[in-house]
Amino acid sequence: MAVGREFFKHDIGSLMDGKLDTLVNEYGAEGYAVYFLCLEYLYRDRGEPISDRLIQRVAFELKMTPEKVKEILEYAASEKCRRLLLKTEEGYSSERVSKAIEEREAERQKNIAKGKKGMAARWGKKD
Repeated sequence: MAVGREFFKHDIGSLMDGKLDTLVNEYGAEGYAVYFLCLEYLYRDRGEPISDRLIQRVAFELKMTPEKVKEILEYAASEKCRRLLLKTEEGYSSERVSKAIEEREAERQKNIAKGKKGMAARWGKKD
């Protein structure tokens, strides 16, 4: 992996998930694209909710209207999609992304501890 590049796991067969399947049945490829682009932004921004400003950006990138993007996000956060996304006062978020961020941070902390242990073994330092 290149330095400074991050990735977010994209499940193979994600349409087998009933929640996402419901979204795609309603909005087609647009629903799929909006959902996964928003997941990428959530992951990149460390879980910062998708706000109106970011909805504008998603709309621009996908050549859609902000109203259509917001409509898709509202549907994804609805009971029909069994709350694929979570809607808060700040915007839209995802439990899936929050979990991935926590796992990434745990892995980072584990690697930091390994590095300190290796440094101590090599240089005889405690930290």
